[in-house]
Amino acid sequence: MVGVGSAGTLTGLSRFFKRVQPELAMVLADPVGSVMAEYSRSGQLETPGSWAVEGIGEDFIPSIADLSSVRHAYSISDEESFDHARQLLKAEGILGGSSTGTLLAAALRYCREQTAPKRVVTFVCDTGTRYLSKVYNDQWMNDAGLLRYKHYGDLRDLIARRFEDGRVISVSPDDTLLTAFQRMRLADVSQLPVLVDGRELVGVIDESTSCSACIKTPRISK
Repeated sequence: MVGVGSAGTLTGLSRFFKRVQPELAMVLADPVGSVMAEYSRSGQLETPGSWAVEGIGEDFIPSIADLSSVRHAYSISDEESFDHARQLLKAEGILGGSSTGTLLAAALRYCREQTAPKRVVTFVCDTGTRYLSKVYNDQWMNDAGLLRYKHYGDLRDLIARRFEDGRVISVSPDDTLLTAFQRMRLADVSQLPVLVDGRELVGVIDESTSCSACIKTPRISK
């Protein structure tokens, strides 16, 4: 199970296994929007789209790409890729990135289609430490439309960060201004509720409040 960026992995493995295990079949995992999967299936070069998965997928066919060993090709959506990366961490404790999620989703889809036992190998091809603010950030996932939430049919459906889901970004009265600033910057918001024990609202801090506090605080001379 491989993806294609530069096509170096696919081409290198294909040429090696043609010599040592000619019966081995390569399975291509490709983001929806990339042209590689459809080109592998039909030989047709479609108009490329866009995708959020990083590291694999192309809008052209790399000159070194050797697709001769590819027997199956799957187009995997961003939602499915990111979800499988998160599931891998929850189930196995393996912190993979978005490309890993794409490969895992394609591998599972391929396995479920088989009627006889087969040995299937895929890769954890990127680290999730590069995606802590994206794949593993519920707020970013929600804003990007990649997380599914329960729908109530009322105004609650318009709230991106619901309190009952634990998604409200807040500070406590004991947090520093630096902590408040960093959370505002991470969430791209200009104000935060101040909560005691994460539940009781005692105030609101915004950018102007924090700036005023910094300006009014006298410098400490050395």
